[in-house]
Amino acid sequence: MVRIFEEIRSSFKQTDKAHYIFTPKDLTNWSVAMMRYDFCGLFYNLFFKLSE
Repeated sequence: MVRIFEEIRSSFKQTDKAHYIFTPKDLTNWSVAMMRYDFCGLFYNLFFKLSE
């Protein structure tokens, strides 16, 4: 996730557009948002549907 964050931050520079401001808080918000999803259940369901 940190690598992707760094790539996004380097691609969207504030010198291009003033509203392109990426901070570590954005990475934290992204991490917290991903914790809302049940990835284990998703992968479990995908595995059993593919194996049927």
